[in-house]
Amino acid sequence: MASKHGPGPFLEYFFIPEARIHRIACDSLVSLGLMPDTPGPVPIERYCDKRWGFPEDYAPLPKGVLGKAKFSEDGLVMIEINRELADNSSELGLIRTRSTLAHEIGHGELHSGRYADKIRHERLQGDLFEAPMAARKTIATACREEQIFRVNRDEWWEIQANKFMAAILMPKPLLRQVFDECKANGIPGDWPLWALEYDIAGTFKVSQKMAEIAARSLREMDAKECAQAQLAASKPTT
Repeated sequence: MASKHGPGPFLEYFFIPEARIHRIACDSLVSLGLMPDTPGPVPIERYCDKRWGFPEDYAPLPKGVLGKAKFSEDGLVMIEINRELADNSSELGLIRTRSTLAHEIGHGELHSGRYADKIRHERLQGDLFEAPMAARKTIATACREEQIFRVNRDEWWEIQANKFMAAILMPKPLLRQVFDECKANGIPGDWPLWALEYDIAGTFKVSQKMAEIAARSLREMDAKECAQAQLAASKPTT
């Protein structure tokens, strides 16, 4: 269902706070031994094998489909990335491949249980009513470019996967280190935002758009922290 508040491919709509998505991403990287010691590209290509015991598959996919995640009642069973996308060895091709993989991993981490519930529900409904059609044993996502690299406010489950994509490729602790270093090399409150965007994109091997969103969020957070510090300093001591 193409509705922001409808169930979509699930039994019901569910909300996942952005802070929780960041915690899941960071905790997963740490537990899998994939969190870099210093700011740099996350080895996302090793994630599936370490997390689920199988590597992602680079396979021919229908035109326009960049990635797929397949689920059964047991959870995630496969992630596929469009081979044509992966065969693009340019820097942009690498960034798009890494982003697509991180997006599909996001479905795996955030939505496995919900897809399993949907498959189980359909099977039980079929058993109950003796439906003539066979119940699905798997459900596969089919994520297109507009769902990964553009804003679609109706498909909330894709927005969740995109938030995870950003969180896993730019872990908050490392992102803050880049921010602090950039700020230290400029004039507090006066350094250009584009410089931070450039550093984030280059450090984490993400798109300029993803870096721009992260940079603005960090700048807003810093302004809020500075305002709170000034307010605390202005209060008279007793």
